[in-house]
Amino acid sequence: MNYQDKTAAIKYVLERLKNQLALEKLCYQSFFESRTSYLYKFKSCPVDTPKEIIIKLYKISKSMDIDASPSENESIFLEQLSQYCFNIPDIVIPRLVMYLPEVNAIVMECVHGISLQKLMSLCGRFSSKNEKERLECFFTKVGRVIGLIQARTYKPNMDKPKVYLNAKLEKIKNQIDYSYLGPLQKYVRRALKCIEDGISVLSWKNCGIAWTHGDLVHDNVLITNRHKVVLLDFVESRFDSPYHDISRFTVRTLIDYGYNPFRYTTNYLHKLNHMFLNGYLSSFPHKISDETLHFYYIFQIIQFISFLYKLNIFSLTSSRDWYALFLLKKYVQERPW
Repeated sequence: MNYQDKTAAIKYVLERLKNQLALEKLCYQSFFESRTSYLYKFKSCPVDTPKEIIIKLYKISKSMDIDASPSENESIFLEQLSQYCFNIPDIVIPRLVMYLPEVNAIVMECVHGISLQKLMSLCGRFSSKNEKERLECFFTKVGRVIGLIQARTYKPNMDKPKVYLNAKLEKIKNQIDYSYLGPLQKYVRRALKCIEDGISVLSWKNCGIAWTHGDLVHDNVLITNRHKVVLLDFVESRFDSPYHDISRFTVRTLIDYGYNPFRYTTNYLHKLNHMFLNGYLSSFPHKISDETLHFYYIFQIIQFISFLYKLNIFSLTSSRDWYALFLLKKYVQERPW
């Protein structure tokens, strides 16, 4: 979306808001650009509309793993999650105000909070005991919230997770020969062989699907001043294996904050992940077995590979990228099968 398209789209959305919702006043407050969208914050005055709204214009026309457009997918899951979570006291889902497919945009309620990513940057290995305990409580609460939603939406289904996993592996295989990794791609090939070996010993009988966020990372989670959890950005949401979300979150905890040893120790990041998983399992109990651990491990390895093949990256440009490759090698070597 170029500047002219963006300007025309925002004018169209504002006109629709004024006409359809009879807005008395709409005051521009701020603008933010993310990797996939432009976000405009406005203050509104009608009684039946949130006091602050976000107009979200998407840069992309299609999500990575979803057939629907980003605006359609996010609008669907904003409404569905408001129903799934209506009596969960610890979670806030922004209210959908308007869906505008003609400009690939949505309007939603603005919910204030501090992202888990920001909280991680404010804390560190030299933080006080109270600050660390506070962060650990937030990780537990996020895990509990994700577990509650997935427990409510879970259905036994051994076919869909298998189809998704096979499609993901096929996509990775097609990328390898054109990868920026060059000679380092041998580590990805070993990881794929490791995954295939792991899959071959699984029965798939106890598989199921549930709501998955699709991009459960720390900057998509807010904590309000009342310590409630706000989930954001449902562009990649779908019904898939629950292992997808928990593996993505725990892997990104290790990659995003483990590459700088002066910030966090590896042991402490593992502790945070344990707090997250303990919260998750407290609300969505799993029978822990070799097979469930294998599934979790397989999805973790896939998340490491997915990080290395993220869009618009053509070389290992940072210590974080190299650290992700190091962790991939380590996980392949330490696989439990």
